[in-house]
Amino acid sequence: MLQWVFRLSACVFTIVLVIFITISLLLIFKARINPGEIPAVWGYKPMLVLTGSMEPQLQPGDMIIAKEVEAEKVQVGDIITYQTSGNILVTHRVVGICGSNNKLAFKTKGDANKFLDRHLVSPDQLVGAVAFCIPGVGWVAEFGKQNQAVIIFLVLLIVLLTSAEIKYIIINIYLRKTAGKFKFKYR
Repeated sequence: MLQWVFRLSACVFTIVLVIFITISLLLIFKARINPGEIPAVWGYKPMLVLTGSMEPQLQPGDMIIAKEVEAEKVQVGDIITYQTSGNILVTHRVVGICGSNNKLAFKTKGDANKFLDRHLVSPDQLVGAVAFCIPGVGWVAEFGKQNQAVIIFLVLLIVLLTSAEIKYIIINIYLRKTAGKFKFKYR
């Protein structure tokens, strides 16, 4: 029974790892092709929180996943990410919506900031609305952008997969050697 649970958990872990690696490689590939664009997978864009302007909701080092949304669907209280005229990404809360459907603009403010942001955010600047946050994972993702990190990651992956295979081979050899030694008597 325990061996079955171990095998099932190993299979689930392997599947999750393969999915994670595939998505990571896809994001890296997209980022290298279009360096000025934020890579997205199925409309979701991962980003790193760098400042404390949204504390306590979002901490520096958190990874946020922003979902691409239409400007008309953004509501007061939503946390959005937008791009400033200087190509800087900002993630703040919508505190007001100005205009009509033809000419929308958002008033934003960081939760930890005392004042509203200086400029209104136009729908053209909207990158997405925050779908969820993964605390603390952002620093790992930031490290992963470096070339050395990719090499380290690949070496670790190879070591993990190789050690799993070696363990499997050793267990099979042991089971084959001991298969005939244990005999059970039934009453």
